[in-house]
Amino acid sequence: MLTWGMQVLIGLSLVLAAFSMGRMGPSFKRSRFGWPLGALGLALMVFLPEPMLVFEPGYAECQRLYHCRWDLRDQYLDVLIGSLSWIVLALLGSLMIIRGSSVYGRNRPRSVTAGWALVIAAWFLMSRMWFYEFIISEPFFILLGLIVLASMAATIWIHVQVVRYTERKTPRMPKIAPLDERESRMVTEMIRRNLGGEVE
Repeated sequence: MLTWGMQVLIGLSLVLAAFSMGRMGPSFKRSRFGWPLGALGLALMVFLPEPMLVFEPGYAECQRLYHCRWDLRDQYLDVLIGSLSWIVLALLGSLMIIRGSSVYGRNRPRSVTAGWALVIAAWFLMSRMWFYEFIISEPFFILLGLIVLASMAATIWIHVQVVRYTERKTPRMPKIAPLDERESRMVTEMIRRNLGGEVE
């Protein structure tokens, strides 16, 4: 039987695999499995097994802090669900700001304003979580959080560098010669037959 820690690790692995599949693009059939695989991984990270009851085998009372596995499970779920709420708001807000900005040739002040409102709401929710208040109040946990953030940044940087190296070393397809007159007539005839009408 899987422990809840192992289930979380498996779920995280599935989410990372789904992200990798999503990068393949719509031309690869395997990319369509990205979203279902990511949803399965997220479900494994959220829907954890319930604590063992007293009469069940493997039950152990909490004698010390590190023995209280189910307390850690509840704290993990609180942080995860609370984090998902502000992450979703932040992503939606950022998407609305990007789509409504003039960088893409679209000037939509209402979309930008609503996006910034969602981002501010995300910051407010994050600041109200007990987890972050506890971290800020303890200098040791601030240092530990910085180490975790640095490790995450290093992991992302290594992943990006591996992807760039792989794509750089992938051989490029040679340029295709333009269609000759015979091929142009064949393509024109196929288009005329499929779409109908007269082709000049």
